[in-house]
Amino acid sequence: MWTVAVGMLSYPFLVYAWIDSHPRLLVALLGVLGGARLVAVGRLDTKHLLGLLGIATFCALAWWAGSRFQLVKLYPVFVSMVGGSYALWTLAYPPSAAERLVRLSNPTERFDDRKTTYTRRVTAMWAMFFIANGAVATYTAMHTSTGVWAMYNGLVSYLLIGALLGGEYLFRLWYRKRHYPASSAAA
Repeated sequence: MWTVAVGMLSYPFLVYAWIDSHPRLLVALLGVLGGARLVAVGRLDTKHLLGLLGIATFCALAWWAGSRFQLVKLYPVFVSMVGGSYALWTLAYPPSAAERLVRLSNPTERFDDRKTTYTRRVTAMWAMFFIANGAVATYTAMHTSTGVWAMYNGLVSYLLIGALLGGEYLFRLWYRKRHYPASSAAA
C-alpha cells in the first residue's frame, strides 16, 4: 500500500520530468498505480470495478492522445471529480461520506442529530474543496506550464489537503469538548 501511495504522490513530478519524452510510459504507470490502489483496498465489488473501468478508460484516452493533448495532466482533475461527486452523492443519499468513515473506523459510535449535522457539513466542505481543487487543476493543466502544473498538483494541493484535515481535526477536538464533554478525552 505504501508503494502505491508513494507512486501516486510522485506522479506530478514524474509528469514534469517525462511528459515530453515518455507520455505513454506515464499513462501505463498511471494505469498500474490506479489499478493497484483499487486492488489494495482488499475488495473488488461493483463500485471498485467501476473505478477500475474509469481508470482504464482514462488511460486508454490518454494513451491514444499521447502528448498531443497532454491528458496525463488531467489525472488530478479526474481524482477531484470523483471525490467531489462521491461527497455530493452521499449528501443526497445519506449517510454522508464523513459519517461513513466514522462508522467504518468506530462501528459502535452513536450518532445523534448534532453529529449527523456535523458530518454532513464536513462532507459538504470536502465537496467544495474537491470542486475548487478540480477547477484549479483544470486551469493549471490547460493554461500554465508543466512546472506550474507540477507545483500545484504535486505540492500545493497536498498542502491544502493537509491544512484542511488538520484544521478539521483541531475544530473537531474543540467541538467535542464543547458539545460532548464526557467523551472529549476519547477524540
